[in-house]
Amino acid sequence: MISHVEQAIGRLDVVINAAGYTNFVARADLNAMTEEKWDTILAVNTKGPFFVIRAAAKLLQRHSTSAVVNVSIMKL
Repeated sequence: MISHVEQAIGRLDVVINAAGYTNFVARADLNAMTEEKWDTILAVNTKGPFFVIRAAAKLLQRHSTSAVVNVSIMKL
């Protein structure tokens, strides 16, 4: 994705990480949150943005005004 942007446009001004995932479980049944479910949540919400930023870093660093925006939502 990043190399396509570089070839097509030649620069990258902003990266917005807005993907998010959860698996709702009842507060009274926290055992329903299995390790597999938790690992999926962490993979999407934490590892995903990390790998996107890492892939885009060199292209972003070419301009001092570039930015990374990470979006997070929490439902209570």
